[in-house]
Amino acid sequence: MTRRVLLLASLAAGLRADSEDDTWELVASAARALVEATALAPPNRGSAAPFLSYFDPKMPGYETLRNNVTALIEQVDLHSTIDPLGNEGTDQARQLKLNWLLTMTDPGTSVISTRREEVIQCRLARQGRKWRIVSLEPVSFFAPPRV
Repeated sequence: MTRRVLLLASLAAGLRADSEDDTWELVASAARALVEATALAPPNRGSAAPFLSYFDPKMPGYETLRNNVTALIEQVDLHSTIDPLGNEGTDQARQLKLNWLLTMTDPGTSVISTRREEVIQCRLARQGRKWRIVSLEPVSFFAPPRV
């Protein structure tokens, strides 16, 4: 009986490790999608849709996030760096803590207009076979720069 418990415990630990890696990769992919949306000069920009595809549309603040990111992509070129600070939870739900640096550059002059760095808290949940971001704070981090 003890061997079965140990075997199940080691399998569960493996699932958590995979879940941890999967959620880091999801956030990194979202950040890449955000930056890639600004790869072309206006008016040929990408859209916010690839970035937003990593989020649950039922998430609190989703509409604000969508509006902010859409305006952000239209206004500036982006560079993003994320440093992981924490990743806790189970194979069904995880809480991530990230140090996110977002550098915004004027597309006409290539001059850095804004540099934001903030600790971002996000919660991810497995929905079916996919992970989705179901909560992100603060959503205002993705607001376009004030002109």
